[in-house]
Amino acid sequence: MLFHSKIDERAARLRAGIPPPHKPPPQDYANLIEHRRRARVAENRQMEEGIAHDNGIQKRVQLLNAATERHRLEGYYRLGQVPAHILHPIVRGLTQTARLEGYDSSSDESSLMDVDEEEADVTDPRGIIIEMGSREPGSVRALKGKTQASTLAASGLRSFTSREREVKLEGTVGNEARANSPEAVISRNEQTVLRNKASRTAFAATYANELVIAKRKADSAARKATRRA
Repeated sequence: MLFHSKIDERAARLRAGIPPPHKPPPQDYANLIEHRRRARVAENRQMEEGIAHDNGIQKRVQLLNAATERHRLEGYYRLGQVPAHILHPIVRGLTQTARLEGYDSSSDESSLMDVDEEEADVTDPRGIIIEMGSREPGSVRALKGKTQASTLAASGLRSFTSREREVKLEGTVGNEARANSPEAVISRNEQTVLRNKASRTAFAATYANELVIAKRKADSAARKATRRA
C-alpha cells in the first residue's frame, strides 16, 4: 500500500514562508537524552561521594598522626626530655644495675668500656681492612669512617704513608699500587686494626659517659616529679 507523499506540500509551505510546525523528538531519541542526563547526574554524584570519602580518609589520617605525635611528645616530656637513643640504654641499664654501680669514668677496667666481641674488622674485596672511624649515634657500634685526629694523637698512632694511601685507591692507580707494593697493603691493614681498636675504645668511653649523664638526668627528673607529686 502506497501512502500519499507530503514532500510537495511541505515544499509549497516553505516557498510560501510558512514555518514548519514544531514536533517533539521521537521516543527513542527522548529516551536517549534522558539516559544521558541520568548517567551524567550519577557520575557527578559518584565523583562527589568519592571526593568526600577521600577527604574523610585524609582527615582521619591527620587526626591519627596528630594523636600519635601528641602521645609521643607527652611521653617525651614525661620522661624528663631524655631522647630515645639515650633513654633506651638507660632502661636496659636500670634492669642491670650491677653494670652501673661503682662505675668510674676514668677507669679502663669497667665493663662498660669493653668492646663487643661480635664487632670485628671487615675486609673489602680488594684486601683492605675498612677503617671504622665513626659510630652509630647513641651506640658503641663502629661504622665506616675516618679516624679522628684526637684519637690518633691519644693512641700514639702514625698517619698513613703515601704508598699506604695509594693502595686504597680504586681504578688503575690502586690496582698497580697493590700489585707492586703488597707490603704497603699489609702495613696499612696493621695500622687500620690499631686505629679501629682505638676508635672502639673511645666510642665505648663516650657511650659510657652518655649513659651516666642520661641516668643522672633521669634520676633528677624522677626526683622532681616525686617532689611535685
